[in-house]
Amino acid sequence: MGVIDIDPELLQRSADAALHAAEQGIVHMEAEYRGEIGPLMDTLVAQEPLAYAIRPVINADGSVEIPVETTRARIHDWYVQVRGASDMLPGWSLIEIRGEWYSFTEQITRARLKNGAPEIYETEVILLLPVTTDPGITGELCWHRTPTISLGTDPERVADERNRPDLRRELLECHDRHLDALRSGDVDGLVELLDDGAQAAIRDYVDDTGTLVALRGAAEHRAHYERFFETFDVVGIDLLHRVVQEWYLFHEVRLTVQRRAGADAGAQLSFRLAEFVIPTADGRMMVRIGHGTDPA
Repeated sequence: MGVIDIDPELLQRSADAALHAAEQGIVHMEAEYRGEIGPLMDTLVAQEPLAYAIRPVINADGSVEIPVETTRARIHDWYVQVRGASDMLPGWSLIEIRGEWYSFTEQITRARLKNGAPEIYETEVILLLPVTTDPGITGELCWHRTPTISLGTDPERVADERNRPDLRRELLECHDRHLDALRSGDVDGLVELLDDGAQAAIRDYVDDTGTLVALRGAAEHRAHYERFFETFDVVGIDLLHRVVQEWYLFHEVRLTVQRRAGADAGAQLSFRLAEFVIPTADGRMMVRIGHGTDPA
């Protein structure tokens, strides 16, 4: 007797894609544990541009800097620096989402410095690894857990006594308002949710470079959103995945848009975004990091 009637071919294709994405992440992490630069570089797809944002800098004044790299040469230099300083050891994945074109994990990573000291350091990390249909990852997007009180450019920020449900609910409400403003093309509404020093490393659909655009501060975000809505009318946004913790929010959404100008004006396109958001102490968005699929 049939109970759950789902197209088995659809389930097979979806499972194959998710398992492929997860496998690329596993291969990459195993290379991280070995620590050899050549095999580590082999876990990247050959084609540029790539999308790397793995070592954000948290400044004492609450501002953030997100270095973005797109070339194999620069990513090679990062790996030489990072793996030259420490050995990564196997840790634990606490949350794992295996999308059809990425893997996302919240994990506890373990590392030992290469200075002879025996201590093993454990860190809570979120990691987004986009992929293609070929072997290899196309990017590595990472954030180490940072006390929320350390983030935000408001000099009056304070740590209050809100509990975990409050923090998660406030971040969820902020994200819902973000999606509503994106649906309606409300630039003011989008910027209102940001810290004045908000940083982003997200897929560039305005100039269609195929990699990440770095946005620094509310003014750059405003200019980016204005150009986005000059390029596209948003037809719809569909939420596919969401994880809300007190220190981050992850989502995957599908955007359907209509091009407003150019030779293909009126063409309807869709693409998916997978991004994580890091909040400030006062509940605004401080950091957005993510990637997206090609418009089709």
